[in-house]
Amino acid sequence: GGTFTGPGITSSVNGVGTFNPTTLPVGGPYTITYTYTDPGTGCSNSNSKTTNILPIPSGNISGTPTVCYGSSGNLDIDFTSGTGPFNFTYNDGVSNTTITGVADPYVLNVSPTVNTTYTLVSITAANGCSNTGTGSGTVTVTPLSAISVHPVSQTVCPADNVSFSVTASGQGLTYQWQFNTVNIAGATNSVLNINNVISGNAGSYRCVVTSTCGPVLTSSAAILTVNTQTSISTDPADKTICSGNNVSFTVVAAGTSLTYQWKRNGVNLADGGVYSGTTTNNLTLTGSTTANAGLFSCTVTGSCGTATSASAVLTVNEPIVITTQPTSKSVSTTLTKEEYKKMEFYKIELQIGKKYKKLTP
Repeated sequence: GGTFTGPGITSSVNGVGTFNPTTLPVGGPYTITYTYTDPGTGCSNSNSKTTNILPIPSGNISGTPTVCYGSSGNLDIDFTSGTGPFNFTYNDGVSNTTITGVADPYVLNVSPTVNTTYTLVSITAANGCSNTGTGSGTVTVTPLSAISVHPVSQTVCPADNVSFSVTASGQGLTYQWQFNTVNIAGATNSVLNINNVISGNAGSYRCVVTSTCGPVLTSSAAILTVNTQTSISTDPADKTICSGNNVSFTVVAAGTSLTYQWKRNGVNLADGGVYSGTTTNNLTLTGSTTANAGLFSCTVTGSCGTATSASAVLTVNEPIVITTQPTSKSVSTTLTKEEYKKMEFYKIELQIGKKYKKLTP
């Protein structure tokens, strides 16, 4: 039946008192007295005790670091009231973690693999008082750079245009293309364009990719092959033969993956009869006749275009044929006077000629 009195006592009923520390400042000691009066005798007595009001700790978590995948970031934890060392518990969105015996301020080092927000669940001061924390800290995780698509090898013809490309992901990407492992000046985009290709452009192309996060990456090498332009260096030569003889025409060409097609008077030839090698660089006619005479040319086709030779003329002459044989003749061995005189005259002329040659060198 007694009553409680003293600072912070908000009610006292039937021997039960309520002490509310929020009505008093932190500190003390505060004296609380219990008094009882005996209703029969009127005698009274009292008993006093003291209590202290301890400070409730408070703390805040903050920070917004951006880290590379596999790296760690720091969040700040500030204990704004209370006396350390402190114990605190934080949550990463999945589970709670408790760290004990730290001073103010404290740097929390975390290593998330994805973007994560951290909250302060509770704080306990050295005096044993606890409180919930405030604030939040978010760590942004930047993925490491990676090459997803490498440049592809290509085969082209001279004067063609060609492009190589690389596809990469990451933060702050930069590119540097290389030709046969040597940097190409100004080639700092994800796409490398080469216009009017020449044979000197043939070789190996790769791209070196750097980024904010991750190591320096080098793409696989793409090979540029420049085929030779189809061309004819030696045309077939004119030929003249006799009927029944053999003859060959030859063309000399340069290029890649060459095929040949011989023509007579502009019409494609095929192997058979007198013709062989109609789809090679050497055409042969076996047992030619006058019907085979004409203009012979060769069309050469390669990976890089088509070229047609100049036409060579084939002349087929008929063989010499004696159509009329000589006939036998009979003559007289007796000389006439006139024939005898002519003979004597020739003898004199011959003798004079011999003497003249001796005198004149």
